[in-house]
Amino acid sequence: MRTTCPPPLQRWSALVIRWAAACLVWLVVLAAGADARAAGNPLVLRDDMPTIEAWSAVSILPDPSRTLSVQDMLARSAAFVRPPGTDGTLGVQADPMWLRIPVSVSTTSDGIWVLDIDYPVLNRVEIYLTANGQVLRQATLGSLQPFSQRPLLSRSHSLGMQLRPGQSYDLLLRIETRGAMVLPITLNKPTAWHSRALNEQMLQGILTGLALCLLIYSLAQWVNLRDVLFIQYALLLMGSLLFSLHLFGLGTQYLWRDNPWMESHAAGLSALMATCGSFLFISQALAGHRPRSLLLRTMRGGAILCAVLGLAYALDLLSTRAITGVVSILGLVPALMGIPGAVRRARQGDPVGTSLLLAWLVYFVATATVIGVIRGWVPVNFWTLHSFQFGATLDMLLFMRVLGLRTKALRLEALDANRERDVMRSLAHTDPLTGLPNRRGLNISLASALARCGPDKLLAVYVMDLDGFKPVNDRHGHDVGDELLIAVTRRLQSHVRQSDVVARLGGDEFVVMTGQLSSAQQAQELGYKLLDAFRTPFSLGNLQVQVGLTIGYAIAPDDSNDALGLLKLADAAMYSGKQGGKFCLRRNTGDLALSSAWGPGSAPVPPGHFELVKRPGFRYTRGFAFTRGSFAMAHRKSPSRIAKGARIARLRALATQQAARNATGAALTWDAVAALEARLVGRIVLPTSPDYDTARRESNPAFQAYPEIIVYCACEHDVLECLAVARAFNVWVAVRCGGHSTAGYSVNSGMVIDLSDMKGVVLDRPRECVHVLPGTDFDHFNGAMNHTGWHVPTGACGSVCVGGFVQGGGYGYTSRAFGIQSDLVESFRVALANGSIVTASAQENPGLYWAMRGGTGGNFGVMLQVTYHMHRLEQVWAWSISWDAAHAAEALTTLQARYMRTGAPDALGYMMNLGFQGGQPVYMVQGMLCGTRDAGLKAIAELLAIPGAQLLVDRSGTYPDMNLWLEDHPYTLPDGLPEHVAETKACGYISTPLSKADWQRIIDYFKTSPNPWSLAYLEPYGGAINRYPEADSAFIHRHVDANLVADVFWTDDTERARMEAWLDGFMNLVRPFLNGHVYQNYPDARLEDFAHAYWGPAYPQLQHVKAQYDPGNFFHFQQSIRLPGP
Repeated sequence: MRTTCPPPLQRWSALVIRWAAACLVWLVVLAAGADARAAGNPLVLRDDMPTIEAWSAVSILPDPSRTLSVQDMLARSAAFVRPPGTDGTLGVQADPMWLRIPVSVSTTSDGIWVLDIDYPVLNRVEIYLTANGQVLRQATLGSLQPFSQRPLLSRSHSLGMQLRPGQSYDLLLRIETRGAMVLPITLNKPTAWHSRALNEQMLQGILTGLALCLLIYSLAQWVNLRDVLFIQYALLLMGSLLFSLHLFGLGTQYLWRDNPWMESHAAGLSALMATCGSFLFISQALAGHRPRSLLLRTMRGGAILCAVLGLAYALDLLSTRAITGVVSILGLVPALMGIPGAVRRARQGDPVGTSLLLAWLVYFVATATVIGVIRGWVPVNFWTLHSFQFGATLDMLLFMRVLGLRTKALRLEALDANRERDVMRSLAHTDPLTGLPNRRGLNISLASALARCGPDKLLAVYVMDLDGFKPVNDRHGHDVGDELLIAVTRRLQSHVRQSDVVARLGGDEFVVMTGQLSSAQQAQELGYKLLDAFRTPFSLGNLQVQVGLTIGYAIAPDDSNDALGLLKLADAAMYSGKQGGKFCLRRNTGDLALSSAWGPGSAPVPPGHFELVKRPGFRYTRGFAFTRGSFAMAHRKSPSRIAKGARIARLRALATQQAARNATGAALTWDAVAALEARLVGRIVLPTSPDYDTARRESNPAFQAYPEIIVYCACEHDVLECLAVARAFNVWVAVRCGGHSTAGYSVNSGMVIDLSDMKGVVLDRPRECVHVLPGTDFDHFNGAMNHTGWHVPTGACGSVCVGGFVQGGGYGYTSRAFGIQSDLVESFRVALANGSIVTASAQENPGLYWAMRGGTGGNFGVMLQVTYHMHRLEQVWAWSISWDAAHAAEALTTLQARYMRTGAPDALGYMMNLGFQGGQPVYMVQGMLCGTRDAGLKAIAELLAIPGAQLLVDRSGTYPDMNLWLEDHPYTLPDGLPEHVAETKACGYISTPLSKADWQRIIDYFKTSPNPWSLAYLEPYGGAINRYPEADSAFIHRHVDANLVADVFWTDDTERARMEAWLDGFMNLVRPFLNGHVYQNYPDARLEDFAHAYWGPAYPQLQHVKAQYDPGNFFHFQQSIRLPGP
């Protein structure tokens, strides 16, 4: 794991530290310099010095009784003393303060001077010009005085004076204010005063204009993007801007002139507004993607508190002094709370964290300077007086960079969404095996080409079917069949032009479309060229395969101007060629009718291109139906692909299956299936389809089911269409993603909604989450996450899909570090039985969210998408240890005592395996550590110390790479497993310590397995799995040591009985150590009380959720959650 800052952050950190040190030295030097000045002499006013700082001549006298008059001050001039601290400030004073400034006018001066106090927020300033004990002039200034009554209508407190050259005067000032007495007093010639005022107005105009530009930009971005971060920034910026306008007198001068309420409340309200915006902005920037984050909730609570305090202050329920105290504390809280998250983001190389840290450094320096001015530690000058405003401006610019990064993230999200949409569109129009256009892609190309064809620009459509493909597929397997189809694709593409279209409609059926032909003869020549290309065998590795080609074609506009008509004509010509001996080319100009192509006596072809096959002794209804007394089957495209005898044989094989489904409601009609196919983006497989046996097959051939219809959905729309048909015709629905249900529940005898084509992974790095479609298998998921530095725990088997795995919990090598996969779910997107789509999260439909994390799939609805919270994980160390038979029990004892529920670091995940290698029993543990090799070796040191231990795997890399590596390293278990072997599985949770003798008995029994394919393994729990609150999800298996799993494999019924009897003996042997519960992702069809085994005390709540979201029990199977009731 990375524990040091990346080089850019190190450079930033060094720069920040140097800058902070320089600022501190600067403040110390300023303070030291101020303390060293002598003071107390009268000011000499000379015209050659147009601006004179008055503080060196200031002496002060407090007025705690608030009753002293100017006459009293004249009589007590000797009582005045030099002010403590540094220049220009008396700090916060509760009592009024008198200031005395002796001045002497040069004989060469014209005597016209302006007294200026450039701190506009002083509440009341009384100025007395005296000479020889007499008051010559008096004026009252201050922020609470009407602006229109000021002697000079300026933002600062100014008074023009006509003094007599050569005479001495005393200026007496009485200052009273509720805030800090910051007193930057100067005496100026009128031109100098005007120049200083103009310069300040220019500066304030620039800073205010910049703030307004940022404000307008943020509001515009919020309107366009609807991202709340921008409006929160606008709130923060508005509060900061109003505070600056008030502090420098521009608000009084231009915005709320002669409004005493606003003048007295502006500072407090604007400060609360800025603090409220700061709470919201910082929390959203750091944790907005995690709605359940404690930081987000706490910061939003702080924002609400600011709003409540602002309301109370506006109603005068709180004093200005109270608000000042609250804001001085509350204003620092957002930054202090955000620092840990910003540091964490910065360490990960996220510029958002770096920008926030730099902004807060500026803020703290500016705040420290202001506090130093108020407390008298830092002198008042141009820089210190404007430090807060300059700091706030830099803060806003740095925060604007955060907004810029957010805009960039939103743009990238939009690009990812568009890319994902394009991928989904491509999947909808592309054959996933060959990459060729599918039927929908072909239809789009054909429609476009027909619009451009004419008598001199002919368009030819060739429908072709491979001769001899099925024997190759049956003899050598589907992998070889897939390779052959890919090779056929390449050969076809190599014999047509780049502008021509080659498409695959399914199975071994291809279409070639070529345009811009000058004659029918040219179309025929191309057809023969394609035939000749298939006279050469295909080389598939070491295998030589020979297949032929039968082609039917039609020409537009000569034979038809209609896309469907062209395809039907070409299809009929191809079928005629099949019937006439195969490996030939035939054109259909309309003389080969479709009905004759399908043979004499067959039913007319109804809409939807399905064939009705009649059987003697069955009663028929009009259309296509599965019902008592009638049975009809359909083929998705061109039913003539399979001979009638083969179709009837299939009907006979399935008749007993379908008879069990008597009409309990409306029958599923042929017209309904045809209409469903027309509306789908995906595809339908029916019992007469060539790939039906493959499509209906589960990963475990122990379970055989014959569904009426299998729908491969490509998008959410397809799922909703399937549910609508199933509701209308009362069809039993099974939902399948990867087909790995160990009890065979992925397929039924009704409709299978297959989600395996709904694959997709979209990372949302700013929100630290990833969105995944249900048909995404772990090879695809891990591949998408590889080398990103982000991680979600997945299972060890790469062909398992997300949809079923996560709803049953989901255990993997890294679960001890990060939790069961369902623990990381932020939300589900679910299609319910009523046809609606809902989001299930902690905020929306929380009951469904709770239930789907452990309640297993197929109970509440169809999961359409899941969003996971991601964790950072750069690398893992993969390892494996084996022991000889003499020390296997010792290894298991050590594992349970030191490495399961407690003892091992959370970062260590593993599985203990008992199996057979080369016919001999082996005892091997394999796993990963989230971190370095050195940390891993330290973690497994006790295991390596057991006699006979051999470290067989020692490899570092990314989690996806190591997960794939451990699938067959150090060796594969079970060893030598035959193809299409069947499996029976049983498991249970160990929660009781086993002695070494107990483990030895289990090992001795395991060695008696009747065949060498048996497997037993331990999936250890503990760590993050056991820390997750049991009541927070339907996955209850938290307080256990490990899941003990036993698998047996068999090839026939005789062996099945023997192996299952041995499995029962194994489970009886270990049952005293089990807690009675079973991991629901390994369902066992033989369990009697499955509800207690899978869900225990959570089952009644699951029933309640079932009644709420599936009250009609639409989703059900043999071990589904039952509705409440007797």
